[in-house]
Amino acid sequence: MDKGESCAENERRAFLSADEIEFYVGQLKKKSISFFDVPEELRNHPSIVSVERKKGIRKSEKRGYDVVRNNFFVEESIYWNRFGEKVVSKNNVVFDCFCDYYNFLQGDIYENACYYKYGFSQDEQIKYSINLSRINFESFIDKNIDDFTLNRSENETKEYEKGEENKKILKILVEELNRCVTYQEFERFIDEYSFLEDFFLYEFIEHDKEKAFDFIMRLINNGFSFGFEKSLCLIYDPQKILDFYDNQCYAKSTAKKHKSRLKHFIDDLVGGKIKKYYRSYFDEKTHYFICLCRGKYDGNSFPVVSLYKYFETFEDLAKYLKNDLTYCDFSNAILPDNFDLSKYKIDKSTKLPISYQKKLIYKVTKKYNRAKDRFTVCQTWENESGVIIKSYDHEFKYFFEFVHFLKNDLSNADLLFCDGLSNISDFSDLDLKNARLKSDILDKLNVGYKKIENVVVENFPEIEKNEDESVAALIDSRGELTFEELRGNQCVYYISDLHLMHRIKNAKCKTVNDELYLFQKIIDELLDNANKKGIILIGGDTASDFEIFKLFVEVLRDSLDEKISRQKVVFVLGNHELWNFSCEEDSNYVYSAFDEIVDKYRKVISENGMFLLQNNIILKTDSDIIEEISSQELKSIAKTDLLHRVNKARIILFGGLGFSGYNKTFNADQGIYRNAISRQQEVEETRKFEALYKKVCSDLIGKRVVIFTHTPKSDWCADDVLIKNFVYVSGHTHRNYFYDDGDYRIYSDNQIGYKQDKCRLKYFALEDDYDVFEYYEDGIYPITREQYIDFYRGKNIMMTFYREFYKLFMLKNKGYYMFVLQSENGNFLLLNGGMVKFITQKSLKYYYDNMSSVIALIKTPLDKYSEYQKLISHDVKAIGGDGHIHGAIVDIDFYNHIYINPIDFKMTAYRAENITKKEVFDGVPTLLEKECPQLYANYLKQIEGRTETAVSLFSSSSANELQIYLESNIYEASRIIKKMQKLESNILSIWIDQPQDRLLM
Repeated sequence: MDKGESCAENERRAFLSADEIEFYVGQLKKKSISFFDVPEELRNHPSIVSVERKKGIRKSEKRGYDVVRNNFFVEESIYWNRFGEKVVSKNNVVFDCFCDYYNFLQGDIYENACYYKYGFSQDEQIKYSINLSRINFESFIDKNIDDFTLNRSENETKEYEKGEENKKILKILVEELNRCVTYQEFERFIDEYSFLEDFFLYEFIEHDKEKAFDFIMRLINNGFSFGFEKSLCLIYDPQKILDFYDNQCYAKSTAKKHKSRLKHFIDDLVGGKIKKYYRSYFDEKTHYFICLCRGKYDGNSFPVVSLYKYFETFEDLAKYLKNDLTYCDFSNAILPDNFDLSKYKIDKSTKLPISYQKKLIYKVTKKYNRAKDRFTVCQTWENESGVIIKSYDHEFKYFFEFVHFLKNDLSNADLLFCDGLSNISDFSDLDLKNARLKSDILDKLNVGYKKIENVVVENFPEIEKNEDESVAALIDSRGELTFEELRGNQCVYYISDLHLMHRIKNAKCKTVNDELYLFQKIIDELLDNANKKGIILIGGDTASDFEIFKLFVEVLRDSLDEKISRQKVVFVLGNHELWNFSCEEDSNYVYSAFDEIVDKYRKVISENGMFLLQNNIILKTDSDIIEEISSQELKSIAKTDLLHRVNKARIILFGGLGFSGYNKTFNADQGIYRNAISRQQEVEETRKFEALYKKVCSDLIGKRVVIFTHTPKSDWCADDVLIKNFVYVSGHTHRNYFYDDGDYRIYSDNQIGYKQDKCRLKYFALEDDYDVFEYYEDGIYPITREQYIDFYRGKNIMMTFYREFYKLFMLKNKGYYMFVLQSENGNFLLLNGGMVKFITQKSLKYYYDNMSSVIALIKTPLDKYSEYQKLISHDVKAIGGDGHIHGAIVDIDFYNHIYINPIDFKMTAYRAENITKKEVFDGVPTLLEKECPQLYANYLKQIEGRTETAVSLFSSSSANELQIYLESNIYEASRIIKKMQKLESNILSIWIDQPQDRLLM
């Protein structure tokens, strides 16, 4: 963070929290609250810290000047007692000027302090009587990179010896375990050493397999280590495990459900659906050798079962593996003296100890990690196959620690994104040879560098005029969507017309590294608000130079990987993407046909895990899987087949460049494609796209489709008719505009253009569900388990369904669904997710015929109740609370809630530590005052401001005095309400035969 950013942050904190700070300082001084009742974001404020320091025992850890962030800092811990327990409070406080820093520390600026690259002014030295001979200008740390070598360090040797001592203790404990005669002795032992349960249980099994089976199954059936029964299936006969599995710590229905899940797992294991993968390694904790077996389903990276097998010696493991040491990591082990490599199967996946490695390659990577705001040094030793045999990863918060550790050798360091280097005026003590730096730093160093060619940009006057006239619409963010608007929806992020060549020219980039820096800043800004599930659309005119486009895509890919982002990115090409190409022979251009140009862009986009939309359909389905329907396939596919393909799609995209065949004034004749596309070709391509669009409109009418093009609809379509529920996203004109009345939606308001510096993604919400039975006529249908699970998945409702059944039926009536199980004796059970309830009638037709009347009976009071809940939720959010509604409960935060009685609408405010222990309060304000002081302060402000809030609603209460309320009947009522609320997903999961049955809901 540079000084400007630091000042801005301090101003923001001061502006946003001045009243809160005053409130909490007063509360802390009166000891009405503890430090941990202060909101986390306010705890490091100097005023809060000053009060707290006086109450506790302070221990300063680090202080000084941070040159790259250009501020003074104090890192300290405060030790104090809370409820009789020692608590450590960490405080990191920063100051923009030395005066505030000095006053905060009351002159204690010498101990544990470092002032690297800070020049004390003459005035400071005199005013504060600074003794420069006591000032540390070097670092906090003593060690440097030379202390970390390929050989075992002194500490590593001690750790290894300690591990060997632990192994001796474990062997003694194993002998003690194996002497257990009774189950009670065994249970006590496992309970005492539960932190190593895998180790001890395997050793016990190896000692006496039959006795171990008996004892371990009894342990599991008494509630031990959920999931270990699956591991046992890799050792014993799985059917035997299932026969003896009878978990007694659950209710009968729950135990039955868990046994059913185990049966399905065993069926998949025996049936070969679960693939086994093995790897072996030396365990530094136990100093035993381990063979780890993991079972996974195809296409799933998460294991469903794991088994650790322990071996005391290398020879024992090698014998078990039949001397096959592939996928073995022994890099931290000491192998036997007589170890003969020729006896074993070894490949690139094998990691042997360092003493057995030849020609190791040593590498040092030095970098500033902008995402973590840390400096890193990574030392690695690789074998000839590129396998890392040993490595050290070092991380430093402060530049001076980084410099000291590297002994001022920053050669080849990647410091491109370390903006704070500009705060350093003298680099003479640093070796920055071949370091990756911006040109302004290289200029300071008087180091020559290869400059890029001057970028020449071209503006179309009419487009520039559009941009100037609609800049307000571009800047307008349209506000954040509410939690309710985002619930059950995905975000479609979009941006177009980045015009990177203009960005490069505006930023005065001199080198390729300057371009990389610029692109990274743009991408960081783009991804900053792309934190909700969805998809990112980049709508053409990204760059008119192919190599620049490629570089941008590569930086974007790295950034997405760095964020571990699941966002999928879809590009369309713009007319500017064609500028480097020509469909006519010309020495200034690369000769290429349009389809070849598209293939070239598609290749670089797909190689980076992204997608190009060009006259095709892209579908985003479950698990963020992307499927494509090509242009050729789209032309010929039958409507029924197309509907089947898109039935489970959460997002459907159709689009491409679009072209401007219908635009009479701004088209190929005005050179918008340069020499790549003639006017005749433009018209032909427009007609191709228009024909596919009309097929999409005809076949997918009623579906939610995003029409994503570079050019607006009027350029590529003869008619001006918009399709209801379709969303149109485009760019090209630089005339920013959007329209959304809920039915018809146009988003063309994020065209960045030639001049704007800010590049933010905008987004809109798109419903995130699908209906696998959408095209079924009303009626009664037998369905499979998989169809039932898929239906709930499409509705985004979490549900597990392992129940065994005779027949399963889906009843569909006027868009509503009801699911019924039938037993072999003919009885019916109404399904609610994975749960069932007996219903009395014997005819499915009876339920089908009466669905509409039951739905009407439920919806009338439920709608009134739901509206009241939404009012309460709105008021909770107005004071900063959660406001999430589930069943009959509105959350204030994780522990504090409001129960709304569905009969009389009265509210009960309570704090719940668990499902049974609840502390009930005399009204919401009372709860807020005691449990949520920040929300209570907001509540009081709203009373003073007389704004429309929960003031009147919160005065209602059903509790007369504070009490411990141990019953869980409110949760039962809430569960029933939750069933009724499933009608919002068109699922009928309760049944009412007679009016009096309403009391049983």
